[in-house]
Amino acid sequence: MVKPEDLESEVYTLADEFAHNAPLSLREHKRIVNMLVRRNFQGSALAAQDIESMHEAQRVARDSHDANEGRVAFAEKRTPVFLGR
Repeated sequence: MVKPEDLESEVYTLADEFAHNAPLSLREHKRIVNMLVRRNFQGSALAAQDIESMHEAQRVARDSHDANEGRVAFAEKRTPVFLGR
């Protein structure tokens, strides 16, 4: 819970955290969240194609250069440098 007077500061803190994450992963997560919101708004259930789309997003993020960079940077105790690929 966040006090109303602290909300703006907390939003900027969270946005800053997001901005330092892997852009490819963020893009795929945003796409999936938007799809889920659309389905919910339409009142329709997820289709097999939606589930496959989620699996594909996971595969793309997992197999990316940025995912490897994140693992290597963690092992080397340094900040990752994400390239969006």
